[in-house]
Amino acid sequence: MMVTVNIKVNFFKVYVLGAMLPWRVVCLVCALLPGATCVIMPLLPETPTWLASKGRSEEATKVDSI
Repeated sequence: MMVTVNIKVNFFKVYVLGAMLPWRVVCLVCALLPGATCVIMPLLPETPTWLASKGRSEEATKVDSI
């Protein structure tokens, strides 16, 4: 459900921005969020569920308390 909503919102965003800005600027605006996500993801801690499934329960408890 959320994927469908996200796709529709992004289509609307491109439609509105495309009417006001050149296509290169629209591409840049649409690439900013995924680009930022790719940069930030390695800096985030693993989830407690993943850590516990790998037998790292002490780290899972530590991350869960943050």
